[in-house]
Amino acid sequence: MSACRREGGMVLLVAALMVLGTAVVYPGIFLRGEIAGPADVLCNLRPWEAYAPEGWNGNPYHIMLDIYAFFSQTYHNVREGFQRGEWPLWNPYQMAGMPVLANYQASVFYPPRMLLLVLDLPVAMTVFVLLKIWLCGLTAYLGGRGLALSRRGSLFLAVAWGFAEYNLIWANWPLTDVAAWFPILILGVEWALQGRYRRGLAAGAFAGAMMLLAGHPETVFTFGVGTGLYFAVRLLFQALRRGPVVRPVLVCGGLWVIAAGVCAAQLLPFAEYLLNSATFYARHDMEHMVSYPLRSLVAVFVPRCLGAEYLKNYWGLVNANLDTMLHPGAAVLLLSGWAFARAARRPSAAADTDAAPDLWPVRLLALFFSGFICMGLAFCIPSLDWVHRLPVFGATLRGYYVAFPLFALALAAAHGLDRWTAERRRPTDLLVPLAVTAAGFSVAAGVCVFFWKVLVLEGVSGHVLLHTGVALGLFLAVAAALSLQCFRPMPRTVAALVTLLTAANLIYGQWGLNPTSRREDFFPRTNLTDHLRAKGQPCRIGVNEGGLPSGIMNVYNIQDWLGYDGLYPGRVWKVQRGLKTDIWEAFEPAAAIQYFLNDPRYPSIMPKDVLARLELEAEVDGVQVMRNPRALPHARLVPRAEVVPDPDAAIKHMKAPPFNPAEVVFLEAAPADGVPPAVAGDPGAVRVLDYGCQRVRLEAGARAACMLVLADAWYPGWTATVNGAPAEVLPAYHCFRAVKVPAGASEVVFEYKPWTLPAGLAVSVASLLGIGVFAAWSLLRARRRASAGG
Repeated sequence: MSACRREGGMVLLVAALMVLGTAVVYPGIFLRGEIAGPADVLCNLRPWEAYAPEGWNGNPYHIMLDIYAFFSQTYHNVREGFQRGEWPLWNPYQMAGMPVLANYQASVFYPPRMLLLVLDLPVAMTVFVLLKIWLCGLTAYLGGRGLALSRRGSLFLAVAWGFAEYNLIWANWPLTDVAAWFPILILGVEWALQGRYRRGLAAGAFAGAMMLLAGHPETVFTFGVGTGLYFAVRLLFQALRRGPVVRPVLVCGGLWVIAAGVCAAQLLPFAEYLLNSATFYARHDMEHMVSYPLRSLVAVFVPRCLGAEYLKNYWGLVNANLDTMLHPGAAVLLLSGWAFARAARRPSAAADTDAAPDLWPVRLLALFFSGFICMGLAFCIPSLDWVHRLPVFGATLRGYYVAFPLFALALAAAHGLDRWTAERRRPTDLLVPLAVTAAGFSVAAGVCVFFWKVLVLEGVSGHVLLHTGVALGLFLAVAAALSLQCFRPMPRTVAALVTLLTAANLIYGQWGLNPTSRREDFFPRTNLTDHLRAKGQPCRIGVNEGGLPSGIMNVYNIQDWLGYDGLYPGRVWKVQRGLKTDIWEAFEPAAAIQYFLNDPRYPSIMPKDVLARLELEAEVDGVQVMRNPRALPHARLVPRAEVVPDPDAAIKHMKAPPFNPAEVVFLEAAPADGVPPAVAGDPGAVRVLDYGCQRVRLEAGARAACMLVLADAWYPGWTATVNGAPAEVLPAYHCFRAVKVPAGASEVVFEYKPWTLPAGLAVSVASLLGIGVFAAWSLLRARRRASAGG
């Protein structure tokens, strides 16, 4: 019982340290009740410019606009769906409509997202940030204890991983959600390799499922690559020692099968979206944006050396966030270096009293090898380009590969701290930490000397010298703390000093990169947004033409013809990219863009003749609202239909007159009962009765049978009924929806009912039931054995 109490007390200590640390990282949240993120970055733009706080002088965190252009919009859609009492399946406010739940980063099934049910959006997003950092520390501690690290080693791991630059930098994104569960995944893999198959399967499947649900498939993949390499090395040594090989492979394969089964409700809709999506990312052709140049190596040892955008002194080639996250901490580098060197000397089994003979040396070798490979994949190394051209690898941002080596170094360092404090150390034991320091700062000095003239010209040489000195001081402080063990054994004191120095080091490294802001600066109500919302639904706006980021009006439930995401509905994307600027010639009226925004301070991105034919309705908050008289109704009847099966041919026809979308609709296939005959004159009108996210109800009055076109995206899962009878939904102009309606009055209802969600839910529920049955059977079997043995 006393051991359980001590362990419980340590868990509470870890929790307290994580809360205290996050209070230091985010003083605005804890002291002033602010929210995470630089919400006032919106004030750099109209209409929010007019609502900036008093004395506001601009916000330099433009690289964090992604939080507001994407994640705020996505979580808003999830929250709106929850509050309507339905699954958040469809977002009608961007790209003529796009999936929500199928968008992986929406992470609808990730348990913390349930907070959107009870908290308002900015508060929920702030809790997400704090919770994921706390989880990183807590799971790291539990993972360390499961790997037989001492309490002091596990506490160090909790701090080193919980406050890792990687996790703090990405705290506003789902990357840290994924990272929070990785220590448990590694624990599950290790247990499987040690023959603790059931525990390994349970821990690994749980962690794998949480990582899959967390909402960032790219980092699940990069963590998976590192784990796979680690597992392969461990398995190789196990085979050489004639240990079990097949069962660990089956267990580790099985844990991912179970995790995928549990997450099927998320994975199946996402897989369907992948098959029906497009993206502007071609990452294998964007090395300068997505991989590290060699100069970034300086950030491994001196986290602030390359400067930061918010300080206007950044001289790297990527961005300050990506560079800073390379730094694992001085103590992590020194202790992991010492541990790797010690493992290379193959210490006796007697020295490793906390693990099976030779277990930690093999672990360290596997960590070093897999971490080294992953770090190489993160940098711009031409000899590894072939890897990045492989399937999936080519779609992954290379910088994400650093996540695994950062954890590998932290885990190796935690073991190193255990071993360092296990006995009195000789002064010669300090040679490796000092050599690591010398090597690291030689690299940093070499980079700085090479660029020195540039640094002087840009006026950042003083910054570089200052922070190089601070970083060197941190390395020497850690070495001094470790040297105390050379005088007499003082494991608790040394471990405490090193752990505190690590926390200070990591928080210093990211200081200023995690701003907070006032709650009222989060998408404040404006006259412009009120003006646009008053127009009701559906009302599509050309937002980007007004100088605003695409999709940013989503949080106000204002429709945008464009959008912002990593994935886009493939059909709308194909039409937009296929037409390019030719969209203004003939097709644009079909998009039903009733208004365009225009910022009169700047030249319009629209052609001059297009701008000239728009009608100024009002100027609100410095933004002109231009009515588009050519816009066709959002739902309309078309007098003539033509079947054009080839999308490229249809897009070619739509580029210029004589194509007129008011007179003809291009279908990819004929309705089951044939294409309706052309209607002479006005075919009739359509009235929108109800326009919801996942259900649209229309009333059509047709003079004769014809096609009804709804200017919303065609996507698998959209169904329709005409007067209560099922109707075929056909792609119109390749990207919109069309149904055939009879002459006279008709009620047409479109509903989004994707088969992937119920199918995925069925698999997820079956998987959870199967896990429950197996767990109950295992528990009953264990009790029977205990009774028989007693």
